[in-house]
Amino acid sequence: METCKFQIAWVGLCKEPATQNGMCEKHSKIKCVSCGAQATHECSETGQFVCGADLCDDCEHTTAMEGTNGNIGFFRTSPLPEGMKEHCKKCDQKVFPWYVTSLKKDYPYFVEVLDKFDKGELTYLEADELLNDFIVEKNKEEEEARKDIN
Repeated sequence: METCKFQIAWVGLCKEPATQNGMCEKHSKIKCVSCGAQATHECSETGQFVCGADLCDDCEHTTAMEGTNGNIGFFRTSPLPEGMKEHCKKCDQKVFPWYVTSLKKDYPYFVEVLDKFDKGELTYLEADELLNDFIVEKNKEEEEARKDIN
């Protein structure tokens, strides 16, 4: 029997039998807090607590102005971009996470891509895809170099 494909934050997949659309009875009724679509997982961002908001595959925790999740718990450590709520469509993010922007010091290509994003020449998803492709290629090159050494 197929089990529910709903991902519980910091726990894993639900273990209940799937009854509708790959979800158990409980999770098949849960909607995304951001857009109202069928929720597929809980937000796993952490601070003092785990966020745990119900999200679909197209939505995520909004990145705060300094590139963090803004802190989850009693106190917000960084404001969200103007007009943004706690969760948003991935394509609507206004700020890249700190771990992405920190790579600008190591890779000039990141500076180029993030500058184009900041100027509005690239959407968030376009910039994210370029950066991910770059890192995947770098990882392949490093793996090849390790093979050549051995």
